[in-house]
Parts: sequence; C-alpha cells; structure tokens
Amino acid sequence: MTGISHGHGERLTLLTPLLLLTTRSAFAEGNSSGIIDSACDGSFVQTFVNASFVNGHYWNVSVEDRSQGLHLLTPRFATQCGYTFHMSYNGMLTLRATLMSCHVYQQGSDQVLKMVWIFYPKNPLENISIIPYTTRCRTNYIWARREILCAENFREVSISRSSPNIPDVEIQQDDFDISMMMNTAQVWKIFFRLNNGSRFEVNIQQAFQMGYAVNSSDSRVVFRSPYFTNESSSMMIEGTMVDVIRPFVYYADRWSAFLLDMTTACPVREPECTEQDVVWTLPRILQPLVLHLAEVEYKETSVWVDFKKVDSTTMGQRGYVLTQTNATTSLSVPWGAEGGFNKSCWVNWHFGMEYIINLQIQHLWTDDVWDLTRIMIATKGSCPCREIRLQDDVCTDSGFAITMGLFLNGVSIVNLTIGAETFTVCDQDAGGLLLLQSVQAPCRSAEALDYQLHQQLVPWSPDAFYLVLEIPYSAKVVEKQYLVGTTTHVYMLAVKLVLLDTEAQYYITTVQQSCTRNDVVLPVAYGMCTTSSLILVVQPGSLDSSTLLFVGDIWLSNDAMEQMGYTFSRNATHFSISMPPDAKGLTIEEVTVSFVKYKFQLRLVDATTNETNFQLSVSCQFPTTDVVACFPNGTVAVAAPKGHTKPEVDLWRLALRERSCGPVYVNTTKAYFVFTVSSCGTSRTIEGAFLVYENEISLQKELLPEESPVITRDPEYRLKVICRYRINDTVVISSVVQARRGPTADEQLVPVPIVMKISRAGGPLMLQLDIRLYKDADYTSYYLDEEYPVVSYLQEPLYFEVRLLGLEDQSIEMFLENCWATNLPTADSQPRWDIIVNSCENANDNYLTVFHPVPHNSSVPFPQNVKRFEVKTFVFEMDIGNDFQGQLFFHCSVVVCDAVNFDDVCQMDCIPNRRRVARSGPSRGVAYGRVSSGAVSIFPPLGEPDMRSDERRQANAMEARTATGRCLLLLCCFLAIAALASAAVCVARLARVRHRSVSFSW
Repeated sequence: MTGISHGHGERLTLLTPLLLLTTRSAFAEGNSSGIIDSACDGSFVQTFVNASFVNGHYWNVSVEDRSQGLHLLTPRFATQCGYTFHMSYNGMLTLRATLMSCHVYQQGSDQVLKMVWIFYPKNPLENISIIPYTTRCRTNYIWARREILCAENFREVSISRSSPNIPDVEIQQDDFDISMMMNTAQVWKIFFRLNNGSRFEVNIQQAFQMGYAVNSSDSRVVFRSPYFTNESSSMMIEGTMVDVIRPFVYYADRWSAFLLDMTTACPVREPECTEQDVVWTLPRILQPLVLHLAEVEYKETSVWVDFKKVDSTTMGQRGYVLTQTNATTSLSVPWGAEGGFNKSCWVNWHFGMEYIINLQIQHLWTDDVWDLTRIMIATKGSCPCREIRLQDDVCTDSGFAITMGLFLNGVSIVNLTIGAETFTVCDQDAGGLLLLQSVQAPCRSAEALDYQLHQQLVPWSPDAFYLVLEIPYSAKVVEKQYLVGTTTHVYMLAVKLVLLDTEAQYYITTVQQSCTRNDVVLPVAYGMCTTSSLILVVQPGSLDSSTLLFVGDIWLSNDAMEQMGYTFSRNATHFSISMPPDAKGLTIEEVTVSFVKYKFQLRLVDATTNETNFQLSVSCQFPTTDVVACFPNGTVAVAAPKGHTKPEVDLWRLALRERSCGPVYVNTTKAYFVFTVSSCGTSRTIEGAFLVYENEISLQKELLPEESPVITRDPEYRLKVICRYRINDTVVISSVVQARRGPTADEQLVPVPIVMKISRAGGPLMLQLDIRLYKDADYTSYYLDEEYPVVSYLQEPLYFEVRLLGLEDQSIEMFLENCWATNLPTADSQPRWDIIVNSCENANDNYLTVFHPVPHNSSVPFPQNVKRFEVKTFVFEMDIGNDFQGQLFFHCSVVVCDAVNFDDVCQMDCIPNRRRVARSGPSRGVAYGRVSSGAVSIFPPLGEPDMRSDERRQANAMEARTATGRCLLLLCCFLAIAALASAAVCVARLARVRHRSVSFSW
C-alpha cells in the first residue's frame, strides 16, 4: 500500500498492502508494565493508558513508520491520519485508530501499529518515562465495497478499486482528459464538486495542505477529511444536519486509470438528554450516498458502544431500545446505564451526576450501484450535571421508605440528619445494613433506633449505589398533622445527607417527604349531669400527647384545672372532666325563669399547629330559686312577686325602666323578667372594686281620664334590681340567651337534660334522634318528610317509632322518658297532652298508650336503641271534644343508659326489673336528648253522627244569653261611677300608698 503523509519533518512513507482480515487478538511489545493495554475490534485498533498513571503525568505520543520515523500525534495529524483520542471520566486515556490509518502496516499475518509514549511527571522530582509500545492485530475483517466512518474528529471513506464506474449523472465524459492522464507515468488528482455546481481540482500535495488525506493499496483507496471545510456543504435530512463532501479521486499510470466517487455524508447531531434517557435520532438513509432511494435494501442496523458491538441480549439487559422507521433510526439509553460513565457533580449544593456514553450506530445496505455499503456513525452522548433521585414508593403501610441516590462508588457518607438528630455511619453488616451512631450514643444498630438504612447496588450501573431509609410513622422524628374535618393524618419527614466524593468535594442531598394516611379514630364523647356538676367523658380515639385540652383560650394544665375547680381523671381508655356550674370557663347557653343552661366546651388543639381539631361540649340545666339572679355573662333574671295589695297588681303591666321591657312569663304569684345589663334602661356605677348595675320594675298605671289623668285604682309597685360585679374578675361571657315562656304553675321540672355535641370543621353534630310515624301497626312503611303534614282522624291510632342513631354500642340502651303532644312546633308550648310519663303510659289517660316490641332484623340491627308505641287519639276527643280540628306535634325526651350499670335516673318504674341491677363498677353515665315530629292534622271522625254537638250548641247559646245580661249590668254601674267622678278625685288626693324597694346583689 502506498501511504502519503506530509508535514513538519514528516515524509512520504511506503506501506505494505492491507489484507482483508477480522480482528482476533492483540499482542503488546515494550516495557508497559501494566500501564498500557490494547485491543482490536473489527477495523479498529485501540490503545488504553491506565488512569492512575495518566492523572499524575503530562504526556505525548508519536507513531512510528516502517522506516522508524516518528510522527507526533498533534490534533491536525490525528484528523488527517485517522486517530482519535478519548479521555473517560474515570481518567483512562484511549487512542483509537483504524486499519486504514497512517502508519498502520502489515507485518506477516499481523497489522502493526508502533508507538512511543512519553510521560512527564507533574512532580519535578520524578523521572520522565519513555515507553515504546507496539500493537499487533491478527484480523480477518471482511470489507464492504464501500466503507464510511463518521468519527468524532474526522470522516473517512474507503472504496474497493474494483468499484463500478462513476455514473454519467455524476461526472460527464468531458470532465476529464483521459488520454492526457494516461500519457503520464502516475497521476493523482482530486476533483471536488461544490454545492453551487462548480468543480475544483487539486493534486495530492495541495489536498494535504488543505487538511485532506488520500491513501491507497492494491485493493482500496481511502479519502479522509475534517468536518465543515470550504469544499463541503450542509443539508437537513429528517430534521438532522448532515455535512456532505463530494470528492472524486482520479488515479492513472501507464497501464490503468481509476475515477472513484468518494462522496461522504455524515450526520452532525448529538444525543438529547431527557429526564430518564439519552436519545439519539438519525436519518436511516443519507440521500447523497445513494442514487435511487427505491433501490435501497436494508441489511442490518447494529448498536456499538466504545466501538464494541452490543448484541440484542445485552441491549435488553442494559435497557437499550433501538427503534426504526422508514425514515429514521432512534436509540434510547437509560440515564446511567452500563456502557457509559458516571461522574459525581453538584447542582445547587445538592449531589448530582453527569453521564457520558460513546455510541455508534452501523448501517449496512445494498442499492443499484454498490454491492454493499457499511457506514458507522459515532458520537459522544454527554448529559449535563443534574440531581439524581430514584423515585420509588415512599409511603408504605407501616412508614416511610425513602430512596436517595444514585451515588458513585468511592463517595462516602459524612453524616445523616433525620428530623433534628444527626448520625454518622459507624459500621456496615454483610447485608448492606448501615449501623448509625449519634453524637451522644455509641455505635448501635438501626433496629435500636427504629430506623433502617440500607446501601444497595445498581444492577445496570455497577459503579453506583443508592441508599434506602426506612422509618415507621410512629418514630419520634416524624411530624404528624391532623387534617381538620377528616379522618386523615399527614406524616412529614425531613432528611439531610452530607457526602464527600473522591475529589474532596462535599455534597448535600435533602428530602422533604409527606405521607397521607386515613388512620384517625375520631373521639367519642359521653355527657352526664348531676344535681351539682357537669361531666364530660371522652374516649380520645387516636389522639395522643400532641393534643392539648383548652377551654376558650385557657390551656387546661393540671394546675389550671385545679385552680378552676375542675376534676380530671383518666384510665386506659377514657378521660373525664367534671366541674360545678359556677366554675370558670363555662358559658350560659340559655336562661329562663325556671332554669339556667350551662355549657362546657372543650377544645382539642394540635400542639404543633395550634389548630382546633375537635370541639366537644356538654350542656346541663340547673333550676333557679332566687328572686334575682345576676349571671357572669351580664344576663339578669328576676322573679317579681305579686305581693298583697288591694286591688291586686296586674303582673302583665309590670315593666322595667324602658317600658317596652315587660315580663317574659307570668303565673298567679310572680312575673318573670330576663334582660341584659346593657339593655332596658339599666344604669351603671362604680363602687370601689365593683361595677353596679341597677334597674327598677314598676307598674304601668291606668289613669282616668287619659287626657288629664286624675283617677287611678292601681296600687304603687316598685322593685329595685341591683347586680354587683367585681371589676377585675375574669369570666367567659360567650353565650346565647333565649327568653321564652316558662312552665305552668303546677308543672314539675323534668330531670335536667344534657345535650351531647361533637364539633368538627363541618359544624356541630348533635346526638342523633329520629321519630317516625308509621302507616300501619306492622311498622312496615313510614311517612317521609315531604308527606307532612299527615292527615289523621279522631279515634284512629297513631304508630310512632323513636330511634337513636350513630351509637352502635351493645352496652347502651335508649328509653323513652316522656312523650307529649302540643299544638305548636315548640316542645315547651301550651297546652300540652302527656302520652308517656317517666317511661310509663300516662296514668291519667283513660286510653293508655300501647308499647310494641321491636324485633331484631336487617332494618333494626340494634333493637335496644329503638322504641315503638301506639297513641290513642281518643285522649284528644275526651279533653277537647270530637269537633276538635287542627295540627298536633308530638315530642319525646329520651334517656340513654348503660345497659349493665344504671344511674339513678335510669331506675324508672317501667324499665324492666332485670335492667335495674345493682352497680358492679363505675358507670359511664346517662345521656339525654329530645326529638319532635312533623305536623299531624287531626279531623273529626268520618261517617259517624256527632251525638254531643247539639247539646254543646245549646249550652253555648245559654252562655251567650248570660253574657248579654252581664253586659247590661256593667253599663248601669259605669253610669253610677261617672256621676261620682268629682268626689272620687278628692278621695284620691287623700289616699296614702306605701312605697316598697327591694335590692338584691350577686
């Protein structure tokens, strides 16, 4: 083979003919001592220098020709002669040549490349190393008719001398003077076809000076050039830039002449880096290399890494994916996959990695001009530094499983911070479990800390590893937050990992992770009322020590509860708080003339966020007996006595200073007033350490005549009301006052009711009771809400059912305490007809209420919480008459008792004896509630004569005649009184009336 080289001190060199061989093995000559190694793959010869030696030296390398001349491998020489340098990120140096490179020659059955490496130590005290090295490749490589290599720094095409003639469409016959060339002993010329259609001719020496190189052997001619020269052009093919150069090499001697098309087209496109992969897309066929696209027949497409072919099995193991269409070929390589190089780096002070991989794609095809074309395209995929996080399931059923990495081997863990505690790695067991050591404690296993830290190798990248940190939700370092109004906890964990790489650089990886779990067990509250206290019993559910108890803005510590008069107790499942009605922190929910309803509201507050997660409350009524009651929230209740005057005082005409503030209820002996200290003309003064509020109840007199009043028959009535409050006292005044008419004079107070509430973000949830009116005695169908008011007739029974909802507990039972009917929707209105009294049928009713048993079935899973009874409507006929017509509303108060251990309130006569057992332990208490039905319209019976209506009409007529006579008598009396009017005025002036003033203080 004839080799041509040119340059400073370089000379024309004669090379031995190249053989058509394939690489089998490589042999090294020279004292390399493990520093230098080599390999032969296909048509490539590769030499490797150990990274540890390269890193400590400056170096250069020269190649030796067959005349023992040395040629320094400068970048220009490497490009012209087919050499490529590559430095991997692990520091290893690679020198790659092809079998067609300059000064690669045949010696016997081997292809030989001789080099001289010179290493200059960075330490000036060390000696310079000169290492001659020879690579011998025994090959049996089968060449294609046309071989194209698109290397990183040059492009090369070699063609067999037996190639077909150049088609007429490319070079016309008059392009060359063939006869003139044949008369020359030996002629080499290169003709460039330019992009504008012109042609440019140079000889071999001129071409070399321009950066090109031409070599030949008895069987092949090779042309080599750099990218983007003046003679090349660029074009876009399938979205990829392709650099094209069209040289024609002419060779002639006395006996033969060749004109070869050496056109080369190489894609210039680097791979793209996505979040997960390195993707390299190229045109499948390069049009400048074929004459007719329709005649192209694809033979093979293969993937190479570092100029070593990767078979399909290995591609699958590494995760490589090769995708081809008629137009493009696309190769996808996972980030960090085997075959590439990883290098640690940092991004925004966080640990990251760069990924580099040297890829090659080789196509083989035939067409109507060339028997076989082989093109290999090489590139370096380089993805910039980025933080690497392996995504995995981090929220398990039991805790966190956090994956951190990837990290390169050689990176060491400086410390690990979990929450607020910092650890170092003190040891590692055979299974990859890392043992941790805190600052205050000796080396201990992860089990002792409830933490698990594992080091795992990466299957597809053996030079990397990652860490898996497992922490249960119950660990102290895990923060927990309750989402108000749900059954959800959010668990939060913060982890910081500090690393040190081989170049003494520190890296920090942080993880902020949260997990959501539906694991909240809501608290359950039971309330009780005694004659002297309110009691709230709470089953806390999943609440723990991070929950604080508050009343208003007061934290209920042990000292605070003692100072406020609360009694706190706790066992394994419940805690309870009891307090008297006058204790601090209670609010007044309702004030009437007969009772005051106090409310104790407990807030369950998250200690971390200070948010109120739950509100639990209990309300109890306590009777009032004082003439004047001054309440902490500024409400005043007064029972003004009638007294003994002649004539008697009309209590409905009593009023406060502001005359519109009259009594809210009057009976035969008292008038009841309810007002606030800021209303009804109440005055305020300060007496020492007290605020004094004062008002007065007086009689609004009737005077005659109204225009110039001189006569009154009304007595003098004045009742002074005084309330005294300590100025520096602290009270809770948040309350709702509802004034309403009280019970009748002969009405007895019902046992104090309790309302049990649990408040969440969605609003208050009352103790749920439901009353249903059924259409038949079998209780198969009941009236829906939209069917009210229900029409019924006297003498027809009504079938009611009362249900307790939401408490599915076999250990409690609901009983009907009292049931009654009113003609207004409010349960406290008058008149009132009793149906059930103290859990028994009303003994004063001739038509007793009938209780019906409740069977256990699918619609009634808890029969002890359901009561059914039948109301006889004859009671309304007896009391009112069968001409009664109007609406009735039915009301029931219920009591919920412990089915085993009853309180005194549950010891009622009509509760079965087997229920009234002696107490065997502490009771869970008793809870009350009340429920009302919709309207029931009652009409006289259908189809029956009214036997008593005539008698009643006759009685009404007699009463009317009597009333007429009374009116005539009153008229005569009035005339007599008018005649004596003047005398009455004098008598009135002489009258003396006593003045009464009564004051009360709180």
